[in-house]
Amino acid sequence: MGTWGVKAHECDRACDYLIDIEEKILKPIDFKCFDVNFILEFMKNQIMEEVNKEIKKCSRADKEYYMGIIFPRRYCYITFLVAECVVDYLLKGKYVIHDYDTDTEIKITEFIFSNSDLEYLSSELQKFLEPEHFEYKAWEESKSFENWQAHINMLCENINKKKGA
Repeated sequence: MGTWGVKAHECDRACDYLIDIEEKILKPIDFKCFDVNFILEFMKNQIMEEVNKEIKKCSRADKEYYMGIIFPRRYCYITFLVAECVVDYLLKGKYVIHDYDTDTEIKITEFIFSNSDLEYLSSELQKFLEPEHFEYKAWEESKSFENWQAHINMLCENINKKKGA
């Protein structure tokens, strides 16, 4: 797994999750809309299943430990990724997916979200900026730390603008 930039869209695991979102959620509905709450819940369940399969043979204590460590780290990629998708939509009026199989761009122009969805995304991103958060710790020593912080702040700012509108 690698990261080549400060955005979720520049991280292998987040890009893998984006492919899952495209294939399992968006493609079956012809990319008509991006339902934030549905995607967050669907992916939360998928990650729970994924982690449960990985820790199936562990003791109960180990399962609880790993679920408490692995699940939050993986799910944070989803909130980060979905926040970027929402902000792209808010700024451009669409979210564009590049289909590499057909070399075409697919534009999603309908997003479904509530103020509570926006509040959730913003509060999760704000947690990233807390020094004790694992994402903060992962970026803290990086040369790109300030760029990462600026990107998270930009996402929060744009989400909060819409939330307040």
